Amino acid sequence: MKKNLLAIIVAAAALSACNPEPASVGCPIQLITWAAKYTLVDTSHSADPCGVLTASGVNGESWGFQRYNKPGDPASTFAVRPASIGRTGIPATGPLPDEPSNGQCAAPTLTAPATNAAATVTYAISNVKFLATAEAPGSQFGADLAYTAGGCTANYKVVGVWPAIACNASDPTTGDPIDQADQTACAPGAPDINSGFNLTCIKFAGSIISGVPLYRCAAATDFPSVR
Repeated sequence: MKKNLLAIIVAAAALSACNPEPASVGCPIQLITWAAKYTLVDTSHSADPCGVLTASGVNGESWGFQRYNKPGDPASTFAVRPASIGRTGIPATGPLPDEPSNGQCAAPTLTAPATNAAATVTYAISNVKFLATAEAPGSQFGADLAYTAGGCTANYKVVGVWPAIACNASDPTTGDPIDQADQTACAPGAPDINSGFNLTCIKFAGSIISGVPLYRCAAATDFPSVR
């Protein structure tokens, strides 16, 4: 009986060693520039000022993230600043959990919307979720966005990926970027691309060079946009 019990214990230990629990990556956030893709939920606002985020074939904008700890507070806080807010605008901030749940770190409520300096544009961001796995350590997020501008508010779904990779096609003669998407730049195996992400090349707000719109690799599906 003792021999059988010992054999069971040894077998269980061996099985555990062969199938260890994956180590937690915590709740990291990759910093600086992300590629955020917008999907307009309120299509009735497509022609309104608050529908501008998906107007004229533009479906994305650069977002910036920072993570920090307030003095005397061990809990982490993150700040998010969409590009159109500008450096003089006020970022949105919110608490970040220490550990993920089911491979995601959720921040359902942010303290205040991101606002430009003139307070004419606001981004009320909520239900933020970051992927937190070894394959995607804080490098993709999903969120809800209520964007207010020109006296109206429109709701969007947002999916962001990091790093923000330009994917403009090149002029075959000069090699300069042109107003055209190069989908191969976003395919698995392309430089700096997370091969586990499902990405597509879309037009973003801003220019890559004078007169040429910026294209970036962005999520191809709703969050999580993975293969």
